[in-house]
Amino acid sequence: MLLNEHYNEALKFYNKTLEYLSEFDPDFYSEVKYLQQSVLLSLASTYHSLGHLDLVIMYCSQCLELDSLNDLAYHKRAQVFALLGNLSEARADLQVALRLNPHNPVLIEDLARVVQ
Repeated sequence: MLLNEHYNEALKFYNKTLEYLSEFDPDFYSEVKYLQQSVLLSLASTYHSLGHLDLVIMYCSQCLELDSLNDLAYHKRAQVFALLGNLSEARADLQVALRLNPHNPVLIEDLARVVQ
């Protein structure tokens, strides 16, 4: 099986999982919100591997709608903004991620690269 086929299978699984989770009230089942965030970030990572950067931004943004304190979503979205040359957006997301996770050396390095 080719690598892209594996990614496509993963995407089907993630989308089916999101559909299933949407049947539950995240206010009643606290785990649902966490699982939705995990699936959204997995979708973003898979689409990043496939080169669909617009979808990475979309899924990271959806994750942040569920939890505005998710430093991983800010970081992943910042990486894509930087790849696209949107350095001000990348810088803004990295600054938020760093405020949320101030001792993360990768965030510190990535912010230094974007600021230069």
